[in-house]
Amino acid sequence: MCNFFSCIGLKNGDILADPLNVMDHEGLIEKFNLNDSTIKQDWVRLEYTPNKLYNEWILEIDEVKPDWATDQIIEAWKRKARIKAEKHLIRTNVDILDNKKIYILIGDIIIKHAGSVTIEHAGSATIKHAGSGTIEHAGSATIKHAGSATIKHAAS
Repeated sequence: MCNFFSCIGLKNGDILADPLNVMDHEGLIEKFNLNDSTIKQDWVRLEYTPNKLYNEWILEIDEVKPDWATDQIIEAWKRKARIKAEKHLIRTNVDILDNKKIYILIGDIIIKHAGSVTIEHAGSATIKHAGSGTIEHAGSATIKHAGSATIKHAAS
């Protein structure tokens, strides 16, 4: 299993990512029909991981760094990965989360309806109606109505 936020870095400085699959390089390789068997690829696996406060990020190439991955290309990957990763971080109260996406909840926020999302980390959020979603790490979150949600690691 890869980390949040996994993506593919292209030789031209673009990245490939999927809002439904932010933690699995092999799924991205399959989705974007990339050839993983050539010796000289024009793409690499990237991990763009945050610190515990989600305010600082580190970009790592998840394999041997190719010669073509210049500082300029790496900076482009960082900018683009940050924009895409931030879409999965919820820092303010939300009435309804977009279905079938993966989220990380940050701070003492309130989510009224989670729907059928995956919440990777709930932190200290309050989730009023979990719906049919999956909560991977509940942390110290308050979940008022679990519905048919799956809660994998409840913590406190």
